Amino acid sequence: MNDENNLSSVFDKDIESFEAAASGGAGDANKRSGEADVDLDAKMEAAIANAQGTRPKLALPNYSAKDYFLNGTWDEHQKEFQKTKPIYTGFAEMDAIQPLYAGFYVLGAMSSIGKTTFLHQMGDQIAEQGTPVLYFSFEQTAHEMFAKSISRRIRIAKDDPNHAAYHLYTAIGIRSGVANNTQELAEQIDAYTQAVEDRMHVIECNMYTTVEDIFEVIDAFMETSKEKPVVIVDYLQVIYPTEVNGRVDTDQRFNTDHIVTALKQYQKDHGLVVFAICSLNRTNYTAPVDMESFKESSKIEYCADTVIGLNFALIFDKDFETKKVGKSNKDTSVTDKRVMLALAKKASVRDIILKTVKNRSGCASYSVYFQYEAAYDYFSKGSPIAYAIHKKQLEEEATAERDGSLSVDLVSDDSDDDTDD
Repeated sequence: MNDENNLSSVFDKDIESFEAAASGGAGDANKRSGEADVDLDAKMEAAIANAQGTRPKLALPNYSAKDYFLNGTWDEHQKEFQKTKPIYTGFAEMDAIQPLYAGFYVLGAMSSIGKTTFLHQMGDQIAEQGTPVLYFSFEQTAHEMFAKSISRRIRIAKDDPNHAAYHLYTAIGIRSGVANNTQELAEQIDAYTQAVEDRMHVIECNMYTTVEDIFEVIDAFMETSKEKPVVIVDYLQVIYPTEVNGRVDTDQRFNTDHIVTALKQYQKDHGLVVFAICSLNRTNYTAPVDMESFKESSKIEYCADTVIGLNFALIFDKDFETKKVGKSNKDTSVTDKRVMLALAKKASVRDIILKTVKNRSGCASYSVYFQYEAAYDYFSKGSPIAYAIHKKQLEEEATAERDGSLSVDLVSDDSDDDTDD
């Protein structure tokens, strides 16, 4: 941005000087006009050359195959890459398929499916294994995020027979003081801080934080720590647009494209793992996440190394698309789909399928089942069997709603897809 402002400043200053020369002075008007025309052309060329001289020179590496392999560059790059160990998410089913390598990852999902929770839990799990994590949070405070961590740890600990007597607390319950002075809270805060130490960082962004501001924080962290962090940005569409020549473009798609491109280039330059959450095109709420869902930025399709969708498991169920009516199958109405999704959102345990939409490295497409306990900000291992059990309950509730004995709020196109925790 500074280079663009410098370019504009230099150019404007030179333009002002030759405009003054062209319009001022005494003497014959025609003569002055002719001289000014010649002078104008020359000064225009000089101003442009001067302004262009302020742009950073970009040296693009040019490798011939012969030189690349014979002059040691190949060996150098091999050693550099192999020094980088894979990073494990802490989700065993994902890690068994493919751990994380340097790249730009984009996660998309509809509302109430746990986008923030999923990446925040993953960040905690990565930090516990020794890799620093920088979580850039635009909508939630550090207080909110760390309360989620403690709520989740208490929930996980309760599965241990040694902590079977634990009471469970939501993040809002913890923040409001319900768990004050409890054994659960004291023990799990201590366990959490020992597990992540100073490796889990929540950076509270404001609504005027730009992508360049994010880069400055990462640069400062790497300079101080001499470590490469995993970066999580929550989320793309609320990053403040970058000013160009003193103005902000009002085109949301243009701004998002710039942010996506900048994140990818920064990730590539520094060899980092960078995750970004992306909101979805609301017309795709009743279908599995695919590239069409990311219409707000065409750059995601080209810049992201891996694109991941979180979906309610029922969306992949054949009964979601058609239902048995007598002896024939009938397409499920949009209203019925919304009823089923609304019920899935209300469930205390939500069956989620993570599915890759694009993956440059490794398996092109894979799916992983999860169970999401929204009350305790917790993702755990899921399975088709667990989904089948919950599906029966959903079907019974959907039937009750159609019969009028149960009322639910339908999933609408106006629902806020960025409030999920």
